[in-house]
Amino acid sequence: MAKITPKMRSRLNLIGEIFTLIGAVLLIYVKSLVDLVIGKKEKDLRGLVALVTGAGHGLGRELSLELAHQGCKVALLDINQANCDAVQREIKGIRGIARSYKCDVTNKESIAKVFKTVQNDLGKVDILVNNAGITHCRPYDQLTEAHIVKTFQVNTFSHFWTIQASLSGMLEKGSGHIVAISSIAGLLGTANCVDYCASKFAIVGLMESLEKEIHQNGKFEDIHFTTICPLIMSTGMFQFPKTRFSSIFPICTAFYAAKQVVKAIKRNDSRITIPRSAILFHRLSAIVPTEAASKLQAWFDYGVESHD
Repeated sequence: MAKITPKMRSRLNLIGEIFTLIGAVLLIYVKSLVDLVIGKKEKDLRGLVALVTGAGHGLGRELSLELAHQGCKVALLDINQANCDAVQREIKGIRGIARSYKCDVTNKESIAKVFKTVQNDLGKVDILVNNAGITHCRPYDQLTEAHIVKTFQVNTFSHFWTIQASLSGMLEKGSGHIVAISSIAGLLGTANCVDYCASKFAIVGLMESLEKEIHQNGKFEDIHFTTICPLIMSTGMFQFPKTRFSSIFPICTAFYAAKQVVKAIKRNDSRITIPRSAILFHRLSAIVPTEAASKLQAWFDYGVESHD
């Protein structure tokens, strides 16, 4: 009998690892197919503490109302106290539980202080929804340093500060859910939104890498990460949206988007586009030549005009 050398053993181990990997990937495909046919199991959100930034208007308001409908205790954060208070009254009107907090999400110290107050009032945060966002919607040569800094402070850096304020509590409990409202502009660049797109691309990278870090070595698998990439919404953030084929790339309502976000939370989805069909265009753009993808995007004529 031929002696198995260390080199042969190494090769056999590698082959074994490859077959194990193939088996694991095939199981994932089978599970995805089953989920597609019968639907993913949805978790119960009743009694959980959900914190929403930018909760005073637009998507943040609709998200807060929908989470309250699902039985969450909702912490409403917004720089506009009056708007936040109005949403709190709406939630109380449907017999929900909500507290309103004025918070500048660009200020790390302010965030840390508010999160401690939320914990005292409602409990530790179970679901963090980073929704606050701004856009200047200007051509690149009209962006000032102040525009760019503000965009990243609100759209990107605030996510780091809120995650730092809530993640330790989730790690202690061994469970939690972090949700980032990015944008289709975080997957596909578009004109008149260079700073906005860059800030949203950064969020996609933050969420993907953080999820891998927290889940490495099979740890903390009950802490979930969901990145939401909606198409343009009719919230007024973009004053002049455009779409050539509204049946394919619609201008979404905040009400519809909120329903899809909460559904994604309940299903523990890692990343979705709204509508979900929009992911097909992103994936197509990733496999065709860059020039062809640009031609396709220009032909669909989906985007925004400058606010100026």
